[in-house]
Amino acid sequence: GKDSLNFLFMGGSTALIAHGALARPADGPEGYMRLHPFLMGLAFSLMISLGFWMYNYEDLPGEWIDTRSSRRKIHGFCQASGAALAVAGYFMTYQAHQDAGEALFAVSERFSEGETWLRLAHIFVGYVCLVGLLIQVVVGILKYRILVDDDDGNDGEWSIHELIGNAVFSLANLNLLSGLWLWKEYSIAIRAI
Repeated sequence: GKDSLNFLFMGGSTALIAHGALARPADGPEGYMRLHPFLMGLAFSLMISLGFWMYNYEDLPGEWIDTRSSRRKIHGFCQASGAALAVAGYFMTYQAHQDAGEALFAVSERFSEGETWLRLAHIFVGYVCLVGLLIQVVVGILKYRILVDDDDGNDGEWSIHELIGNAVFSLANLNLLSGLWLWKEYSIAIRAI
């Protein structure tokens, strides 16, 4: 059912992103730059999506995962792994720009297609997502600590965690899609999917 479709989407989109990114040459700054979409794809298409999925489904198979505290731990692990992959993806861009002597907030020649405004939007939305992600991690850690101590007693008081998470996740996936659309190394067929 819907669980199979979720796994198919997470695995399929991650595989397509990985194929496009890792098919590039690995020399010089391009070696770092090709890892940017790969790591961002792993972060948002796989780990953070899996973290949402694990926490929100109440009928997961197996008794060990069928408790809220177990799902919360897996959610935290997946989200923290996704955040770490996203930060690593940013550092790949940073290193590629440093090696090429390019400015971080300037439109790169790597984005050879698309309107300049869209390319700039991808850059600035990416920074907004990273800042939001870091805020989300801090709020998530605070929420986890409170819920472990109080056993879900004040879960509603931390609804901001869900709001921030949904906003960052949506914005990051839109930005991931815009980056894939702009990057010439991905074929039109892969970009359309």
